[in-house]
Amino acid sequence: TDQGFNVNAFWEHRNLFNRAENLRIGGELALDLQEATADFRKPYFLRRDQSLLLNAAVTRQRDEAFDELSSSVFGGIERSFGEHWKSSAGASLELIRITEDGERRHYGLVGFPVSFGFANRDDPLDPTESFTLTATTTPYFGVSGDAEKFWVNEIKGSNYLSLDEDGDFVLAARARLGSIVGSDRQELPASKRFYAGGGGSVRGYEFRTVGPLDGNNDPIGGRSVVEAGLELRLRVSEDIGLVPFVSGGQVTTDPYPDIGGKMLWAAGLGVRYYTDFGPLRFDIAFPVNGRPSDDRFQFYVSIGQAF
Repeated sequence: TDQGFNVNAFWEHRNLFNRAENLRIGGELALDLQEATADFRKPYFLRRDQSLLLNAAVTRQRDEAFDELSSSVFGGIERSFGEHWKSSAGASLELIRITEDGERRHYGLVGFPVSFGFANRDDPLDPTESFTLTATTTPYFGVSGDAEKFWVNEIKGSNYLSLDEDGDFVLAARARLGSIVGSDRQELPASKRFYAGGGGSVRGYEFRTVGPLDGNNDPIGGRSVVEAGLELRLRVSEDIGLVPFVSGGQVTTDPYPDIGGKMLWAAGLGVRYYTDFGPLRFDIAFPVNGRPSDDRFQFYVSIGQAF
């Protein structure tokens, strides 16, 4: 894939205390990322439409942007509103060590994430008629090290429109907007900045490289992000599909997105092999207005649609 080989494993208990409590312990081992996580969900917490969420994670990642070693804990409440609406709120504590440009910095952060979302996907891996929208805001406060207070805001959505009755021709679109206010880019932990580029973002550009680069053409991240993507999913047989697509993105050091500013665009073609558990995805994408430092193409392999 665009980020190398990786292995994921997890153990899950879906009825831990005989009241539908879910405990999942997982890990990921990749060339640039090693992570261990534990997630606990208790439904019907204090009321029928509410769940208790607990999470802990230890992460180590190394790439051209930065090196990170971090640990985090989170506790919060998730509440449903009808069949498709959900909101959540909670508190987190993160201890982060970042090495960037040979300089090591430490951060202790307390955050209070709040999210609100709508989702009515008919299939999580291959939607044909649905709409999703998620808005998240998280104020962070520095409690140790080099951390300062800042506020991260992000909204993203996707829409799927079937052009025929059988769902063999689907028009899919996605968008993402993000803004960070309160601290300059260089004062933000590198792992909290916005990045774009890669298989789950702007295909055609290397992971995280859409946006400002340093003198070595390594990404430095930014305080605002804009992403857009459009693809036409054509199922040409029972097992095979073709997907022409276009995507673009922008990352800047300004705190607010420049909607009319320059975007880096890419176009490509994908092949889907449909299985009982979802489509296998093979994509190749080419930068349209890339920079001299960008590769001439990127190739992606994954499970499920790109979004």
